[in-house]
Amino acid sequence: MTRRAHVGSGSPRRFFGIALALLGAACGQAESDRERGGDTVACQPVAISTLPGVSIHFLASDCAFTLAEAAAGITVDYEVVIESDVPGVVPEPQDAGGCETPGPSGLILHEVLTGGAQQYCLCDVGLCAVNPLPPVTLGAGTSPGAFVWHGENWTGPSDYGAPKGAQFPAGSYELTVSATGTVTTAGGPPQSFDASGRLPLTLTP
Repeated sequence: MTRRAHVGSGSPRRFFGIALALLGAACGQAESDRERGGDTVACQPVAISTLPGVSIHFLASDCAFTLAEAAAGITVDYEVVIESDVPGVVPEPQDAGGCETPGPSGLILHEVLTGGAQQYCLCDVGLCAVNPLPPVTLGAGTSPGAFVWHGENWTGPSDYGAPKGAQFPAGSYELTVSATGTVTTAGGPPQSFDASGRLPLTLTP
């Protein structure tokens, strides 16, 4: 059975623009610690964005899992928050073959779990015809998302069905969900943007 990270009660606190956002309300707007094996694991999600009014927030208040739990499957929820309509946005894929497409928020989300020599992502799903996307208006609202993982290393199937690799060992890792692209405002030139949410994950024996 896939384990879903606990979601805190209450609405997550929003942080927008370039400013760093620490400790969403799903973590009680403060450290949410979990005792496991005598160690205290701090759950400290971070949101960073250079696209004003747009941010990516993790909802997990539980950031530690055993190796067995990871192998059985874990799900970590997050959301894209758009405070008000944002016109002139051109989202860009981040995978090697340019195959990623926009999700419900209008942004193209890229999920990566990494740490040390370990990595899991859909970074290579093959080659796709790369056609620049037209500018869109991101509509105000909140779009849910979820990172689903079974503990293994993998960078995607590529175009030959690459197999999944060895399981991650116990250790500390970081899960990042990001969106990149350009935005044009007030008739000016396109400006690059980067919005990301980051969450530390700990695997224990």
